[in-house]
Amino acid sequence: MAAIAFWALPTLAEDRTVVVSGSNDSSLEDAVRQAQRLAVEKAVGVFVQSKTKVENFALVKDNVFSRSEGYIKRFKALERKQSGKIFLVKIEATVCLDKIKDDLIAMKILLDSMERPKLMVIDFAPERVTAALSSHG
Repeated sequence: MAAIAFWALPTLAEDRTVVVSGSNDSSLEDAVRQAQRLAVEKAVGVFVQSKTKVENFALVKDNVFSRSEGYIKRFKALERKQSGKIFLVKIEATVCLDKIKDDLIAMKILLDSMERPKLMVIDFAPERVTAALSSHG
């Protein structure tokens, strides 16, 4: 079984400017890198894919992968500070969306060719069904 989901995929323009904050307990540079990753995720969205393997109604394997792709053309630090051992930074970043736009067009073609597959999981554990029925009279 496999499930594919898109979260927060905005209407795509060539570039998107976002404001995000990052923090890290190692260095200001690591806080900036975290903020840059968050900027790409906020501007582009996140592609999430799940692969689940079930045998005899028991979960054998469950993998969840997430991916966000874009690059930062430019950014500026709006705020930098240190609070105790934590470095905090707020940045304004312009994220280029060219590559992800091509990937999303390819994904749309793939989904259309698969007739837009959907997945529904229903829990039929007998004890839960019995408990649910008995609680409703």
